[in-house]
Amino acid sequence: MGDDAGMSAPRLLHIFPGFGPSGTQLRMVTILNALGPRYSHEILALDGNYDAAAQLEPGLPWTQAAAARPGAWSFGELRRLLRAKRPGMVLTYNWGAFDGILAAILPTRLCPVIHNECGFGPDEAARRIPRRQWARRLVLPRVYRTVTVSSAIEQIALSEFGVPPARLVRITTGVDIRRFRSGEAGDRRRSWGCDAEALVYGYVGGLRPEKDVETMVRAFRAAALPEARLVLVGDGPDRPRLEALAGQLGIAGRVVFAGASADPAGCYRAFDVFVLSSATEGLPNAVLEAMATGLPVLCTAVGDCPRLLDNGAPECTVPPRDWEALGAAMSRLARSPERRARLGLDNRARVESHYSLEAMVAAYDRLWTAALSGR
Repeated sequence: MGDDAGMSAPRLLHIFPGFGPSGTQLRMVTILNALGPRYSHEILALDGNYDAAAQLEPGLPWTQAAAARPGAWSFGELRRLLRAKRPGMVLTYNWGAFDGILAAILPTRLCPVIHNECGFGPDEAARRIPRRQWARRLVLPRVYRTVTVSSAIEQIALSEFGVPPARLVRITTGVDIRRFRSGEAGDRRRSWGCDAEALVYGYVGGLRPEKDVETMVRAFRAAALPEARLVLVGDGPDRPRLEALAGQLGIAGRVVFAGASADPAGCYRAFDVFVLSSATEGLPNAVLEAMATGLPVLCTAVGDCPRLLDNGAPECTVPPRDWEALGAAMSRLARSPERRARLGLDNRARVESHYSLEAMVAAYDRLWTAALSGR
């Protein structure tokens, strides 16, 4: 944790369902690191997991808002915490932190609230849960701003959540193109048991239900590429089931469960094709990172994924949960090294032009400054 050097800066309280190393959390880690001591931060992980904090820069002014403890926080506990901390602003993330909004505004408003909608869990991948919809429609018009990361979620916020346009902000995810770039990664490939000639399909992310990695594993089997390898970088509750599935499909020797990595940039450089088979997404960090690395990307047509690829490579997006279509796309790319190279170059150029890390960080800085000043 940082020291008290940043305590004269505006104090922000971030309420996360959990602060493990997942997409939303790592996106915010990037933003906090980039903004440095302009703000001081208190982070509350409602499930007691603060693992993503290991990636906050040393010296960044931040603290845990409360001792790590798993389990539900009651409205009363959250309200008392907010009264004790008296932050300049509260930031909440996704449905799992919704009680933090209520504690900050009911019965009286304690400070400005910015709610961040970055994506949905598997229970709301296809349609939203009615009781949550009513809560969103009643509460979100009362917060200072709701931030979405994608045009798909922005439209949901407008049409389903009833957020007034004036209280809605879309801040597109950006990526550090200096960190994520192509390069030599022979040692990493060898550590996975992949020789130089193997075609490596790779994934970086959680092994969780909403990521639907099962579809990816089944697609890899359907692609029938005996010399290829599928490398899954990440961990999560679905791992034992996926390992068993690979065995049942007879491809256990060609599917590598690499576990979580502290250096995802090095992992992308060791892939030939990046694959994402999520059932639901907003604007996935991993796709942007893979594009910045110069990789061709195969993904399901969820959230803003088709928009990320500029709709210019329709063979690279497939319907969710369609392992046959994804397997056919894997097979097509395997047969065309030239097409893979062209897609990778196009993806890198698109990230450089449209998905700047600096633009994302500046947009958050402007929004937070305006909220704190009462504008």
